[in-house]
Parts: sequence; structure tokens; C-alpha cells
Amino acid sequence: MSREYYTQLKKADIMKSPKSYAWNCLLFYVQFTQEELLQVKSHLAMPELIRYQKALTRDFLNTHFSEEIDACLEVDWLDVEKYVPE
Repeated sequence: MSREYYTQLKKADIMKSPKSYAWNCLLFYVQFTQEELLQVKSHLAMPELIRYQKALTRDFLNTHFSEEIDACLEVDWLDVEKYVPE
């Protein structure tokens, strides 16, 4: 049921009201661009961001999310190396 719900959402609606959605689920089902991810940065769940978003690069994460990754207890830079291409 979750898959059906999240895959039918429109990105425009998500971007208009990001606080209305469970981002740990959204990041699994919906792919975002780097620009879109920066727009909703405060709503993102680091583990799901790193594991499921294909637009990420290590350089992008280092530039824009290094503090969040360092502060996260659920993921670290080894996870970034494992899931994110150079």
C-alpha cells in the first residue's frame, strides 16, 4: 500500500508542502534531483537519503550535507562510500 501511495504523489505537491510527508519513505520511492534535495534539506532522513537517492555524489554530500552526516548516529562516511558512487 505504501508503494502505491508514494509513487502516485506529484513532486510539485511534495515540494510545496514538504513537512506534510514522511521523508524516510519518500526517499525510498521517489527520486529527487540535487537541487530539489537542497530545497527540502531540513526534512531529509540521512540514512534513506544516502541509500536510495541516485542523484547523489560523494562530492555533493561532502559539500552540502557533511555536518548532517557527521551528526547522524545511523550512518557515517563508510555508508557514503558503500552506497554513493564517486
